Amino acid sequence: MFAADGCDDPFPSLRVLVMGDAAVGKTSLVETICSGGGRGLENHDSGPGAGAQSEWTCGCAISITRETVEVNLRPIEVELELWEVGGTQTYAAARPVFFDSIDAAILVYDVSNMKSYQNLVMWLFELCTSACLPSL
Repeated sequence: MFAADGCDDPFPSLRVLVMGDAAVGKTSLVETICSGGGRGLENHDSGPGAGAQSEWTCGCAISITRETVEVNLRPIEVELELWEVGGTQTYAAARPVFFDSIDAAILVYDVSNMKSYQNLVMWLFELCTSACLPSL
């Protein structure tokens, strides 16, 4: 069920793609998940100015945290890899590179921006036509 990248890894790994239009709050969502009340181990690699609100993610930013999930009624600690892809059209051609080997996807929109909600259909279409989706 989990893609363990190496035999030495003590925790199974889940790769989650975070996608949506530019400036909808993807980075804020990922930072909130990773801060998790002090539980997360954040490794946010989005380059210079990552914390600035005016900066957009270029290409892909990867954040890693540990979370406990329930599988078959048992709690299991997993390493959660959050792969946030840039939402601008400039990076559209490069995005499919990051779609391989994902375990889940989070589609993000801004509740005050109806267009970002309507564009979720295009994001889902891009994902479904560009990736080998995990079997359920």
